[in-house]
Amino acid sequence: MKDIIKFLDKVIGKYVYTDELVYELENGSLQGIYSDQIAFSNLKYNTYSINFDMFVLANELIYELNQHKEKTKIVKDYSGIGLFGYNLAKRKSSGDFTGFVRFVSGTLIDAPTEGIVDLVYNLKIEEDNLSWSKEQFLYRDQPNNDKTYKTVAFDSTNTLFF
Repeated sequence: MKDIIKFLDKVIGKYVYTDELVYELENGSLQGIYSDQIAFSNLKYNTYSINFDMFVLANELIYELNQHKEKTKIVKDYSGIGLFGYNLAKRKSSGDFTGFVRFVSGTLIDAPTEGIVDLVYNLKIEEDNLSWSKEQFLYRDQPNNDKTYKTVAFDSTNTLFF
């Protein structure tokens, strides 16, 4: 636990940047481009739990692609600021940290993460990097290129390199 707290103390009040991620949706008819800046705040901990907030300044655009895989128009702009609250507890049985992250507030008018809870597990420090896994417990609405929505849930492994 001390190594996790030590790492979080290093990033509290600082920005962490991600590389640009390009991904495809709808069998290649849509392309998303995502990057963000993350700031951590409100670190609180005791002998059995860690709580902190994470502000995400996200830049995410979803484009419609033509038959030549060229961008034709922006279908959705998910750029904005989101506040997420992490609540983690150390399990006595295993010594592992598990918990949840929830969307608290954001600037998007139609936030796809509203009402979403992610399960957090496998929180650890390896080679001076903090990593954890997330599984989205509830689904979010993902736009289709015909202006309808479908339900999706994202699972991820996150690593912070300091």
